[in-house]
Amino acid sequence: MAVIVSAEVESGGLFTKDWSRLDSITASATDSGKSALNKKQLLSKKLGSGDLKNHKEEMLSSKLPKEERNKVKRSASRPYHNPYQPVLEPVTDGDPVFAAGKRIFQSMQSERLAAAFRECRSVWRTTEIFSDEMKSGTIVGRNMTLEKEFLRMNNYEADPAEVRPPEILSKALDLILEKYRSSQVDYIYMVKQFKSLRQDLLVQGIRNEISVRLYEEHARVAIQCRDVGELNQCLTQLKDLYRTVPSADEEEFVAYSLLYEIYATFVSSSSNRRNLLKNLIEVYGRPTKSDHVSFALKWRSALSLNEYWKVHGLIEDARGLKNGNLLVGLTNFMMAPVRSKALLTMAKGFRPFVPVDTIVRRLGLGTRTEGVSFVEGLGAVLGEDEDGEVAMNCKESVSKIRVQKPERITAMGGS
Repeated sequence: MAVIVSAEVESGGLFTKDWSRLDSITASATDSGKSALNKKQLLSKKLGSGDLKNHKEEMLSSKLPKEERNKVKRSASRPYHNPYQPVLEPVTDGDPVFAAGKRIFQSMQSERLAAAFRECRSVWRTTEIFSDEMKSGTIVGRNMTLEKEFLRMNNYEADPAEVRPPEILSKALDLILEKYRSSQVDYIYMVKQFKSLRQDLLVQGIRNEISVRLYEEHARVAIQCRDVGELNQCLTQLKDLYRTVPSADEEEFVAYSLLYEIYATFVSSSSNRRNLLKNLIEVYGRPTKSDHVSFALKWRSALSLNEYWKVHGLIEDARGLKNGNLLVGLTNFMMAPVRSKALLTMAKGFRPFVPVDTIVRRLGLGTRTEGVSFVEGLGAVLGEDEDGEVAMNCKESVSKIRVQKPERITAMGGS
């Protein structure tokens, strides 16, 4: 019905401005609405959906002049095309403009790939990722210099004349350790020498007792100088080396690794907690546990259960072990939150006062002056107890004590 009306409007009324004709057409279409609907239902029964569509087009074209009818037929036989949208014809290599652009694009891509490959090789060298060629030990060093400056290698092949052989590397390690212990060199110089030694071992594919000793000594020096970044790198490499190269000091560095993971859980998120759990599973699976590992496990248990009164005793026990000062050095990274949390626990659990002498003794603070400074630094309120001794007012201090965060120690011992 609507199609017929529009056709009549275009042919008789709309273009001639004959509004009376338009009104009569509209009225007749309204009166014959039911009959047109019935005709449509009959047609839909006799014809399918496709035939009904063609029948509508024939009805439309029958009401138009011949010239307009031809336009309708042509538009029905081809898809609609926007006249304002240009037609993009397919191009091939035969087109000279297309061929030139293709060559330029390919040359740019090859240059980008080459630059990316050079960058990957540089990263591969500096992050100490072993390739099959390096693992085979094809490079044999010929440099006899004991001390050599560390330079990052960007070439795929290392020059054997610039690489030191294993026997020279062992002597170089003894020399720089002797200089460091006699205070002839500083820690920054030591780090550069350690990295130079590690690089020479890497390019020759050496993974033996020299490699283990180098990383062990570097880890010990890193603990002394509070360089957590280098310590983490050394412990990661040692964990891999111990699978193939045994060491008499392996248990000592397993304890260092546990203490480092405990420290990392204080500083960072749950990912470090997963690493700690993995290490604990491996440690508990060992048939025997040394004194170093036992100390690390007791330290972890005391912190997790908030048994602060055990902390000072554990530190005193650790001082009697081999390299016990290094164990104590690692625990010092965590002492700020441990002691502040212990003070808050004491304020909640005691009433009305806790003597400063008791706080000093329980937390291992040293002298009364240090104890007073520590308590006041955390915001606690001091007063006098019934005996006239300097003590912490527990009730007033509970809401004022600030639990400290651990030190965020970065490379080269910076905080």
